[in-house]
This record gives sequence, structure tokens and C-alpha cells, in this order.
Amino acid sequence: MTLVKRVVTACSHTDRKYYAFGLCKYCWKREYYKRKPAKDAARKATLLRYYERTRKQTLARQRKCYASHLQYSRDQAYGYRLMRFFGLTFDEYQTKVAAQNGLCAICCRPSVKKRLTVDHNHTTEQIRGLLCHRCNLVLGLIEESDTLALALAAYLNKWELKCLPSNPHSS
Repeated sequence: MTLVKRVVTACSHTDRKYYAFGLCKYCWKREYYKRKPAKDAARKATLLRYYERTRKQTLARQRKCYASHLQYSRDQAYGYRLMRFFGLTFDEYQTKVAAQNGLCAICCRPSVKKRLTVDHNHTTEQIRGLLCHRCNLVLGLIEESDTLALALAAYLNKWELKCLPSNPHSS
């Protein structure tokens, strides 16, 4: 029987507990499996068999957990954005939605695909109300200008009167 003399090098993980030969447990196992590839292959085969045996149950459990926590996660993330940008908690936002009956403050229609967005004055940072995405976009495009909004309304009224009688589908 011959003795093999190994060079012992301490691992760089000084924060981990000493395991053997100057190495932490993680580094020792890595070195062990490098020296014994047959053991490493057997370990990987065992892990693969376990995965194949429990795969369906594990994936079903993950899907169920994901589905049950999805809305909560989205609400929580939206709550963080509300607090960061507007200083508004998610509960306060829900109260405002209930006060507006879930309707946009301008067009009085419910927001179908997206949540109602928080409308605020960019100068004073005061929250004015909740708008649907479309109304918020229009308000942003006219740059909250009263004169531009009135000019836009006058333009629409002028053309609405000219185009009304020529609608071929009205019967």
C-alpha cells in the first residue's frame, strides 16, 4: 500500500466552517468528485432518477403556487410603484378606485385591460384622480394645456357638424 501525499490548500471561503483538509464542505466535495468521476456519475444519476420520478408532482405544485400568488405579486409590485412615484399606498389607490366606481374620471368608462392610472399635476405633484390609459395618454399628449384642449374640442366640434349627415350606415 502506497500513501499518496496530497498538497493541502486552504479554500478562499474564510467565512465558512472548516470541514477537512483545510477546505470548507463545498470545496471539499468539489475536489472529491473531481478525483472520483465514477462517484460523481453515480450521484448525478441518482439525482436524475429522483427528478424524473417527482417531476410531474413538482411542476404541478409550482404551477399551483405561481397561479395562487400571481395577483398578489402584481398588486404588491404595483403598490411599490405607487408609493415610489406618487406617495400613495395600494389601499389608498383601492379606495380611490371605489370612490370613482372603477370608472375613468374623464370618459366615465371602466378600464378594461389595464388598471386605472394615477393622474397628477406635474408642477405641484398633487393627485387629481384616476384615468383610463387612453385618457391619460391624451392628457399627456396635449401637455395639460387648457388652450390646446379647447382648440382640440373646437376642431372636433367643427368637423362633427360637417360629417354627421353623410353617415351611410345610419338607418
